[in-house]
Amino acid sequence: MQHTAPAFLICCHDRVFLVLLLLLALHISCVSGWLQLWPATTKQIGCWGRRLMMQSNIEVMANADVHDRPPKSRYSASTFTNKSKKKLHDTKSESIEKKESDEQRRIARFLAWLKAHGARFDKIEWPSYRFGVRGAVALSDIDTEEDIASVPEHLLLTPLVLLENPEIGHVFEENLAEYSDEDMLAILVMHERGKGEASFFFPYLDTLPQLPDSLMVWNDEALSWLQSEDLCMQVHMRRSQMAAHYTRLVEDGLKANWPHLFGANQVEKDEKDEQTLPPFYSSYPTSSFSDDNNGDTEEEENDDDDDPYSFKNFAFAWQSIQARAFGRRLPYSALVPFCDGFNHANVAIKYRLEAGGSNAGAGSSNKDTATSCIYVGGVLEHVEAKKHQQEQQLRQGKEGKGEGGAKSPQLPTRAFHLFPSGENRYKKGEEVCTSYGRRTNEELLLSYGFSLLDNEHEFIDLPMPGIPSPPSWFGASLARLGISSSSSSSSSSSSSSSSSSSGKKIETVDVFKASHALAAGATEIKLELLAYFRSLVACRYFKDTDGEEVGSTIDYLRPFPSVVYEAEALRALQAQVEEVLSAFPTSLEEDEVALKECTTGEEVGGEGRREGGSVNANCRIAALTYRLTRKRILKHHLGMIQKEIRALVEDEEDDRKGLDRRNSQSGNRREIIRLTERLGLNDS
Repeated sequence: MQHTAPAFLICCHDRVFLVLLLLLALHISCVSGWLQLWPATTKQIGCWGRRLMMQSNIEVMANADVHDRPPKSRYSASTFTNKSKKKLHDTKSESIEKKESDEQRRIARFLAWLKAHGARFDKIEWPSYRFGVRGAVALSDIDTEEDIASVPEHLLLTPLVLLENPEIGHVFEENLAEYSDEDMLAILVMHERGKGEASFFFPYLDTLPQLPDSLMVWNDEALSWLQSEDLCMQVHMRRSQMAAHYTRLVEDGLKANWPHLFGANQVEKDEKDEQTLPPFYSSYPTSSFSDDNNGDTEEEENDDDDDPYSFKNFAFAWQSIQARAFGRRLPYSALVPFCDGFNHANVAIKYRLEAGGSNAGAGSSNKDTATSCIYVGGVLEHVEAKKHQQEQQLRQGKEGKGEGGAKSPQLPTRAFHLFPSGENRYKKGEEVCTSYGRRTNEELLLSYGFSLLDNEHEFIDLPMPGIPSPPSWFGASLARLGISSSSSSSSSSSSSSSSSSSGKKIETVDVFKASHALAAGATEIKLELLAYFRSLVACRYFKDTDGEEVGSTIDYLRPFPSVVYEAEALRALQAQVEEVLSAFPTSLEEDEVALKECTTGEEVGGEGRREGGSVNANCRIAALTYRLTRKRILKHHLGMIQKEIRALVEDEEDDRKGLDRRNSQSGNRREIIRLTERLGLNDS
């Protein structure tokens, strides 16, 4: 018999079950809400606790002596700031130490590479920081004509190395007339850098600075420090020229014609047309002006690694060649490891490529070695000689042996020798410098990024004021200079002699130019400059009514017979120099103070002395040195002009008394009287 539960029991059981389900759901929701509110609740509890502790500390400190007060909390804001600064300082120190360690490792590998392949520099300590910058110091006396260093020829990077390269050399040998020495040298540097450590020249290339120090990598803020619009314009022109040269040489040349060797051209034509300059100049140079970044960062080194022939790598190679290559006394341009690492000074230095190799070595004498110096023709001559040698070897057999077993003739080993000349010599402990040539500060900045204070080869162009409405007789006066009125604006680079219509020999000088160069260390005012301002004064004070006889008697190459006129010409010149000097944003004295601050780290004082802080110290010093030297040249010429004026003023009294006598000879009484009245030299 089957038993069934009563109906009311079944109904109660269902109700209990529903109540249990509701209680379980309520419990779960409460737990979930508590978990969500727990962080806020604990935070609020923490705030209440801290408030109670702070109130307690305030009450204790209010009732205690100042010496019994507890120290500041270790969680104060200043503590966090100090910790952050310390951490940042430690990180920066570690970065600097790592860079210094890497630099030492690169230099040690480079020096070992040089010595292993026969380079000699026994009397030189390099690198040395004894004089504040990396340079070389003499370990013992180096006499004139004695080797500073000698480097075997096979360590030099030259166009010949590129021509003999088995991978890409045939491209240039077959099209030799289309490439200059500098073009081939730049391609060689890019090619070897692309090999990395597999390159034979890697120990040398790895020591070259990632950012060559020149104005080409200065940003606009740094360029403004030069206070020279002309020089800034040259920088922008050179950048554009280098970008255009890269496009012609690499993009439209090598990559377009030999993509399997130099990579495909990745820059589309429309993109190139839109870009006035490659991205290199919008971001890359700016990084060189941070005091914490010397342009040698890992990020920069990894840029363009996939393309050794990128514009960035071309710019590095091109600027390195412009700054480091030898060539004037060589048959071709060459990068000479070690010998390109000396600092510049205006000293007498010579170099030659001659026989002897490593046997001659550093310390050997270069006197009477003209007979041992082998003349090596240029690249074309080398190619012809190579073809001739190959033909000779083919005739003699694959091994290059003749019938009697004699080997084909080989050129003797050559080496690059660098040595002081003339009266130049170095004592033990002195810095050993070489000369980059007789260069102005402008040239030094454009190629190397530095300038010399009071550089003996420096000059500044003084713009000439125009001559308004010259009188009718002005053309006749120019004939005494050998210049016709129609050609008075043309320039001539030399001073020579020419004959006038009368057959008399007269000097021809370049007087009427847009500007005249004022040279550093000048001991007298240039004759051409004085002639220009004499002609200016003559046009101001002599009129058309004076007739042609006035023009035929004036000689601008000689002082005026009247001291009054000569003084007026000097005063006009003085005013022009003062106008140029006052046009600079800063004065000479302000630049001297700023340069002292940069070089010594000493705060001299004065509001607004420092002009910004984003440019590194080297750029500031180079720019200040450049503009300070130019202002000193102007100041020096002002002194010479004022000295001449003072000498003339002393004679003005005598000249005033003799005006009547001179007037009877010159026939210009009215003009002289008007001039003396204007200058206040008459007694009435």
